[in-house]
Amino acid sequence: MRLRIFHLSVLLLIAHPFALMPGSSAQAGNRSFEESFDDRRGFRWFGGPSRQGPEHQWKRIEEAVEAGRTRRAIRRAAQLVRAWPDDDLAPEAQRLIGELYIERGNPEAAFDAYQTLINAYAGQFDYQEILDIQLELAEEVQNRVIRAVFTRYTQPQDAIPLYRQLITNAPHADITPELMFRIGAIFLEKRKPREAIEEFNLMEERFPDSEFAMKAAWHRAQAFERLAKRFPTDASTTLSAWQAYLYFVNTYPEAEFAPEARERMRHFYNQAAENQYQLAVFYEERMSRPEAARVTLETLLQEFSGSDWAVKAADRLEALQPTPTLQ
Repeated sequence: MRLRIFHLSVLLLIAHPFALMPGSSAQAGNRSFEESFDDRRGFRWFGGPSRQGPEHQWKRIEEAVEAGRTRRAIRRAAQLVRAWPDDDLAPEAQRLIGELYIERGNPEAAFDAYQTLINAYAGQFDYQEILDIQLELAEEVQNRVIRAVFTRYTQPQDAIPLYRQLITNAPHADITPELMFRIGAIFLEKRKPREAIEEFNLMEERFPDSEFAMKAAWHRAQAFERLAKRFPTDASTTLSAWQAYLYFVNTYPEAEFAPEARERMRHFYNQAAENQYQLAVFYEERMSRPEAARVTLETLLQEFSGSDWAVKAADRLEALQPTPTLQ
């Protein structure tokens, strides 16, 4: 019997070499694991925050900064914020992360670091100062020139999420209308007229009395013009371009761009009339639907009576009238 027990113990030890050790998980049974204080702080033998507290960790950060090891300083500052988020040094460390990313030439990471400062430590810093820094970083991203092999280019669209975040941070700030306008202008520059139109509409809706409302209306008309040129056979885009310029002329008759807007308005007015005329021709000659052609010409004369196509439309409409029969 004793020999069998011995053999069983040997087999158990081979299968689970740590099963019989004091304090092993096997002896712990179903006891739940409770995370220790050190585990919560993220302490490690190598690479973790100082076990001597946030003040000592701050000294380690300063040593890295003085040695020019900005990447190490960023890592140590992040460790301080993570290990002691409620300490007075935590917002200072978080702000330092943003400053060090600026020094390293990474404006997006710096912007995010300052955003973390805003989200986690509101009221413990000069809010307007941080917003001004974020604005400078967003502008840097918008105007940044990227160098590649045999070429240089910009990606202003990278600044759009930064501008949106700034608008969220300060929705009623004096600069908010301008930021909304910038987003629309970037979309227009990157040949995305539909997205630009949405941004300009929203900006003018929220800030109708802003000095950027007029600029938004002008750029919106240009966006509709781009759509009309992109889809020349789509009558709705031509009509929208005419209406956009008409709105600008009526709303801002004394604006700098008003004379040019009147010329563009006249152009698309005639273009819309021509589209209507060509539709009538299509109904008559291709579809053999003279009644549909007649209704289309009547609409042209009603809505575009001052266009260059009005006379031709009237002549064609007269030719479509049924000849009265003699009794």
